[in-house]
Formats: sequence, structure tokens, C-alpha cells
Amino acid sequence: MAFIGGSLLRQESLDVANLYLQLQDWDLVKEKVIADNILQSKRVSSAKRFTTEIISRLSVLDSEQLEFFVGASIQEQAHTLWLAICRRYDFIAEFAVELLHEHYVYLRGEVSQEDFEAFINKKSEWHPEIDKLTDSSRNKVRQIIFRILKQAEILDKNNQIISVILSGSMREALSINESELLFFPVIGE
Repeated sequence: MAFIGGSLLRQESLDVANLYLQLQDWDLVKEKVIADNILQSKRVSSAKRFTTEIISRLSVLDSEQLEFFVGASIQEQAHTLWLAICRRYDFIAEFAVELLHEHYVYLRGEVSQEDFEAFINKKSEWHPEIDKLTDSSRNKVRQIIFRILKQAEILDKNNQIISVILSGSMREALSINESELLFFPVIGE
């Protein structure tokens, strides 16, 4: 569960995406971000970890999608990053579809810690790495996912689901298909 290293990282992702659009090479971007301390990390190890995480998320987007991301509103940037995280991590995509979206559709407005625990217990059958997590690590995973959802403006501070409106231009620019719409609390159009 490599996503443990961060939160949404919107501004940092924006900086890395802009650099990629200039250099068009993820390896060069990684080198420059770390060498120039673009993420303003206190330690080189942190810079490497966050840079690797951000690149792993952004690399699921093509250049045109990154162009959209850097020019989008703050809210669209947050939603784009949520989409990228779901594309990058199957576990989070499954969480988004099977728990978040279903709660939204069935008017269960809150996503609780207990809901997350039930979900993660069910998923341990298909994700053997989950069984290897300590209680502390499971809590950390939950905290990070909930923090990302709040930063992406998908959950509010009380874990209530916030309806998302994805513009047609965003859906087109990011090539969001019908199954990816389920990553968001939206009702199909």
C-alpha cells in the first residue's frame, strides 16, 4: 500500500506536472525535483518518497490530461488527482466504487470508520497484503484515504459525502469513462 506516503498533494503535484510538461521525461523530472528540492522537503529521503508517489499518480495521465490539470480550477485539480489515485491504486478504486459511490447512491450520506473497517475486512480476501497490515498500519491507511477524500472535496470534515459535478470538458479532457464515473459521488448522466 504505497500510497501511505502522503495526502492529495495538490500543489506539489501541480509543480511536478508543470515540470513534466516542460521536460516530457519522468526520470528527468524526478532528478530535478529532488536535486532542486522543488517540494521543499526537509530531508532527501522525504523528497524521494513524495516525488516517487506524485509521479506514480501523475504518470497515469497523458500529456493532454496533464495540460488540463495544470490549467484547471482548484476543485477540478483535486478531482483530477482523485481520479489519478483511483487509476493508480486498485484498492482505492474499489473503495471509491463499492463504498463511497454506493453510499451516495443509496443516500447513506456518511462514510464511517466502521464502514471502512468492514470494507477492508471484506477486501482482505482479494488483497492478501491487507492481512499483513498491523492495526496501526490499517489505521494509517484509513486516515490517509479519508484525508485525501476531504482534500479532494469528496467528504466534508464530518465524513459526509459531498456531491461532485464533473463538467463535460473535464470528463472529455480526462477521458473519464462510465466505470470511472463511479469513483465519484455522482449519479450517472
